[in-house]
Amino acid sequence: MSGEDDEPRPTSDISKNGAPEAAAAVTPDDPRVTPLGGNAGVHIQSEDEPDDDPTIDFGGFIVSLGTSCMVNLGQHPNPETGTVDVDIPAASQVIDILQMLQHKTRGNLSREEEKLLETLLHDLRKAFDDAGQ
Repeated sequence: MSGEDDEPRPTSDISKNGAPEAAAAVTPDDPRVTPLGGNAGVHIQSEDEPDDDPTIDFGGFIVSLGTSCMVNLGQHPNPETGTVDVDIPAASQVIDILQMLQHKTRGNLSREEEKLLETLLHDLRKAFDDAGQ
């Protein structure tokens, strides 16, 4: 066999314990692989990429999560409704997600990305505490 059958493909098999099997067929030079390794769905802009690239970078991604958290804390109006709503559990979940990202990306971020994530988490925790939780 030759052609497309020879190309590595990600697997979506589920192991006997219910956990997804690793996509071992994906190679580092595969265009679907992100700088984080694997197809994480997050793009970290490299220094040689143009700034006008429409893809989101890691900083933009975490800032968008932070903005969502601030909306959930009632610090900004909901962009869809224009109303100020408070959803403490949703805000807490976003903070937990950012903490997980900080832990899982440790050693893989630029100094600027690390500082942005650290500062964002500090500010969100403070706003969360100020919200009375």
